[in-house]
Order: sequence, then C-alpha cells, then structure tokens
Amino acid sequence: MCLITQSPELCQHPECLFFYSAFAQGLFSFIQSSSFEHAYSIIDNQNTMLRMIINKNLETEILLNQVYVEAQQLAVFLSNPRHSEIVVEQSYDSSEVFRLLRSRSNFQYSLHLESTLPSVLFKERRFTLEVSLRNVSNEIVFLSSHTRFRVLLFTSDEEPRLLKCNISGKKILRGTTEAEISETGIVKFENMVINEVSSHYTNEVFLLVVICLSSSDIKPLVITDVNVKARTMQKKNQK
Repeated sequence: MCLITQSPELCQHPECLFFYSAFAQGLFSFIQSSSFEHAYSIIDNQNTMLRMIINKNLETEILLNQVYVEAQQLAVFLSNPRHSEIVVEQSYDSSEVFRLLRSRSNFQYSLHLESTLPSVLFKERRFTLEVSLRNVSNEIVFLSSHTRFRVLLFTSDEEPRLLKCNISGKKILRGTTEAEISETGIVKFENMVINEVSSHYTNEVFLLVVICLSSSDIKPLVITDVNVKARTMQKKNQK
C-alpha cells in the first residue's frame, strides 16, 4: 500500500520503498501495532490536508484566470480608437474658468453645443442643454471613464461673476446641472431652470458655461447672450 496516496497498488515512491524495506528487515521490530496505527493515522491526516491545499490551489488558479480574462477585455476596451486618452486631473475651481480660457489656446478637446437653445428663455421655464466632446479634428470623443460635466451661470461683466443665488436666497440655476457623457458621446442636462431675469444684470444677458470637472485639457463651452425674461412677458406676447 502506498503511504502517500493510500492506494492499495504497489508504488515506486522512495519513501514507501524505504519504509517497507526497513520494515521487512526488522528495523522497526520495536514498533508495536498500536504505534504503527498511530503513525498511519498521522500520515492519513497529513494526506487529507495536502488534498485540501491542492483543491484550494485549483480554486485560486480558476479565479486568477477569470481576473486575467477580464483584464484583457478591459485593455481591449480602453484601446478602442473611439475612446480618448484623457487623464483625470485635479478639478479646477469654477472661478478659474475664464482665466483658463484666456491663458490657454491649445486645448486637446472642446465642448460643442448640440441642441438649439432658444433665443429667449423664460424664468422658471424648463429647457434642455446638450453638448458633445470633440477633438481637434472635430470628431466626437468617447471618454474611457465616467467624467462629469457641470453647467454654470455667469454675469456678462468684463470679469464675469458666478451666479449662485438671487436676492431672495434661492438658487438661480436648478435642475440637472451635472451630467456624465453617454454612450452616444452626448452630455445631456435636462429640466434646467433659471430662476432670475437677465435684465437685472450687466448687458441684460447671462453667460451659460459648461465645464469638465475632471480635466483642464477640455475647453469649456461659453454660451453668450443668454436672454432670460419673466414668464408674464410671454403671456403678453401671446395675446
């Protein structure tokens, strides 16, 4: 019997051959039957533990193979030419948007308006803004990560001021002011509302700005001459 595998057939393991050879020569004559059974029990327990370790190793190998396959699939996805190679950087403060525009002219990517914005918006009236991310060849770029974009509202002063709240303390710009790029390459800001009329501010218009929160390599989109009127003005025009 094999002492390692417990197989009843004869084996050629050096350990087994040595044991049985020594046993046949009477070298282990001092070992009693009970002692032999005890030794056999120890060997059996060790074999059981070895089999458990082998099974665990097989399970680990299967998991590593799965991780390897998933890593290969991810590498193929990231190497797809439709996706950009944007490296996520530290977000820059919204107050630096115009400083960034004045100081740089060689942006790797830029945002383009895809939806038609009405010439006149009305206070508290919902509207949707859609933009796309494009490279220097004016081709739509698909990001390889979920990069977020934000819409901001500024005055049209020589040094534009970020507008957050009106004189009543309510948010001026509400709705989906942050969004991620979709699979079609479009960033969509839905159900947006401007809770203020532009006539109360310089030049009687606002600046609507879209920025990327994760990379300064993307040129912000500045929509000028955003005219917002009171909803009562719309009713008078309809009469």
